[in-house]
This record gives sequence, C-alpha cells and structure tokens, in this order.
Amino acid sequence: MNVRAFVSMPFGDDPEMLENEWTKLFNHGLLPLEGKIDGLPNNITHTPIKLWRADRSLSGLSLKMNVMRGIEQSAFVICVLTSSLVKGTSGLRLTNLNVLWEIGYAEALGKPIVVMTDDPSLSQLPILTGTPNVCMYNHTVVRATKAKDASEVFQNIAKNLVPFITQALEDVRRGSSNRHTASALTFSSRELIDFWPR
Repeated sequence: MNVRAFVSMPFGDDPEMLENEWTKLFNHGLLPLEGKIDGLPNNITHTPIKLWRADRSLSGLSLKMNVMRGIEQSAFVICVLTSSLVKGTSGLRLTNLNVLWEIGYAEALGKPIVVMTDDPSLSQLPILTGTPNVCMYNHTVVRATKAKDASEVFQNIAKNLVPFITQALEDVRRGSSNRHTASALTFSSRELIDFWPR
C-alpha cells in the first residue's frame, strides 16, 4: 500500500467523537479504500490506497503547513465538498471554504482530484469545470446514521469511489500534470454501484 491520497474534508466540532458525521464518513465510507473491496463489477478492480487526513497526522507543523505537506506528498487528492443552507437567505448554498482552498492548492500542483459532493450543483463550480471525477453521495444519510450502523449503511460509498480513484491512479501513472486534459471516465452509469442498500 504505497499510493497515498490526501483527504480534504471538514472535521466537525469534535472529530474524536464516533457520532461526528465527518468521522463516520471517514471511518466507514472512506477507510475501506485502504483494503480489499468486495462486490465490484468484474471489469472494475481496486488498488488499495493509504488515506492521509491532516487532523489525524499532525507532525508539529501548523495545520495549514500540514495540509500543504500532505497534498504535496500524496499521489492524488480526495475532496469532500459539502453544502448548507445559509440562515436568512432564500436558499443560498455554500461549500466548506477550507476544502475549496485545498482543491485550489492541489490543482496548482497538478494533482489528480476526486471530488465527493452531496449536491450536483457543486460540480458546476469554476474550479471543477471539465473534471469527470465528481462522485455524488448522500450526506443526509451520513448525518442521520448511528455510528454502530455506519459500516453496513455506508458500505457502497467506497465501492462507488473505486472507478474515480482508478481514473486518478491512471492519471498519476500517465504523469498527467493537468486533470482537465485527462480523458473522461470510461465507466457507464450502469457499471456504478448504487450508493445505498435497497
């Protein structure tokens, strides 16, 4: 497991709490990417990767320096973009600003970027224009699921990310310095696994 991916995501108020929505997403939705993933279609294979999250790997540096170092030393970046309703507005949706900064830094370094988002309109952000690596997930389900049930409920999050990660790894192998010039994903929607169990 020598391929490392930096994970850019919110941490929440208390990331050590198992019920923290971001801790649940990381532990049960993303960490399975470090091992074998069963139940993939025959034409999709998974290469285990090592995930690196800035709040879990502090090394005496400031958080910002730790984030920069983590992005620089990773093969590619997984970013979790979130949306929220702003009080007092007519539905204006915002994304986590730290994650946007980290996407911009990774883009400047030419790192392949895989984006998870809970709102399809976020894929229209200027920084994401032209990227095929935008994977949808349901954060409402993440928030509502109890930590004890998360492994079962979130089991398809990692499965759905595998094609996007495969594309990012292919971009790394080809030495693609700009994700906008990378070829689009070759997976059809029929080949993707449903996010949530029926």
